[in-house]
Amino acid sequence: MDKHAIIKLKLQGVYNRKAAKILNINRKTVAIYWNEHTKNNALLQTADTNVKEVQEKICEQPKYNAENRKPRKYTVEIDARLDEILESESEKCKELGQHKQQLTNLQIHQILVNEKFDIGYTTITNKVREKRNKPKECFIKQSYDLGQRLEYDFGEVKLEINGEISTYHLAVLSSPATDFRWAYLYKNQKQDVFMDLICSS
Repeated sequence: MDKHAIIKLKLQGVYNRKAAKILNINRKTVAIYWNEHTKNNALLQTADTNVKEVQEKICEQPKYNAENRKPRKYTVEIDARLDEILESESEKCKELGQHKQQLTNLQIHQILVNEKFDIGYTTITNKVREKRNKPKECFIKQSYDLGQRLEYDFGEVKLEINGEISTYHLAVLSSPATDFRWAYLYKNQKQDVFMDLICSS
């Protein structure tokens, strides 16, 4: 559950009940995080407020009291299969080198669902984070109007084709307003590649 998704919907004027239905969560949860967001915004208007501390509260992940809560569906079989998926991913990293081709939590969850495991996305996300032992990060999603922003990035991709590992350059153009992305593979990053991207966009 992403509390920033709640805040975005509320800023758009969506009622608690409808926001809860869209995000498939309890409407009381919507009210809790919206009230917290309103309170923090009010604090930012106060002269003696520690702005950095309030900003960290706004960005932090939701906190749950899970002391007496046990996973209901996370079984030994799911845990073993998740270890297999992450181990396979680790072996691929060793073979291809460090890269950004890790499976996303959504992809891992989909693999398990396709294999008929009955498990929730949030549970898998928490378990993957625990197993990968990644540091916590904070991302604030921004909103743009159509035509206001076009983002561009280059990344290195290693592919095994016919038994040989080759390095390619992945160019990605994205439109944040539409969540649409264009991706192209190139063999280099020379000027003609950049010009081709300019024409494509």
